[in-house]
Amino acid sequence: MSGAGGSENDPRAESPRTPMEGEHSESFLGRVIAFFSPSRTQRSVREETERLANFAVFFSLRKHSIQDSSMTETCMRRCITRMHEKHAMVFGGMMVRLNVSRNIDFYQGFLEVSEELFKEEINWSKIVALYAFGARLAQFCQENEMEDLLKEIASSLARFSNDHLLAYIQEQGGWETLEDVFPAENEIETQMMRSLGLLALVLASASAYLLFRRSS
Repeated sequence: MSGAGGSENDPRAESPRTPMEGEHSESFLGRVIAFFSPSRTQRSVREETERLANFAVFFSLRKHSIQDSSMTETCMRRCITRMHEKHAMVFGGMMVRLNVSRNIDFYQGFLEVSEELFKEEINWSKIVALYAFGARLAQFCQENEMEDLLKEIASSLARFSNDHLLAYIQEQGGWETLEDVFPAENEIETQMMRSLGLLALVLASASAYLLFRRSS
């Protein structure tokens, strides 16, 4: 039906990819850029993800001591450290079975681990377990004179998180939610830590058959 309200049914009026009647080229270009650009919230979570991936990889390495700059980093540090302490043998066995070398494709490795870890659901416990896994990989590389791989581990962890976990993190209210899920006062022998222990075993089981290799 045509008339004064006809423009409401005109797809060009709603689509930022189609110029509106009489629209200046500058206005149209601005709408196209806005349409294809991530939202401010999405950019914020992406940037925080990259920062936390780097923090998780480097905070426990003596040569790359990093001062916590946020409550989220403090929480991440506490969870990863506790998980490594309680399951040192499990994580150590994972590193041996993975046979880490400079031929590793870390991003592909995170993809393969995620198939087992996130096959049923995504939750904060599993995300922390994955970051603890990345941190232990970094420690192994430092211990075995492969420090040139540390940045690749961090960038692969950040890329994987933004590719596959971003929507969940946004839905939960961002990385700040981590502090509410794992408060400091419940650190010792809580259900949260027991669940992280179980996830460490899942990762250990998965690592027994993972193939980390760089694509030819």
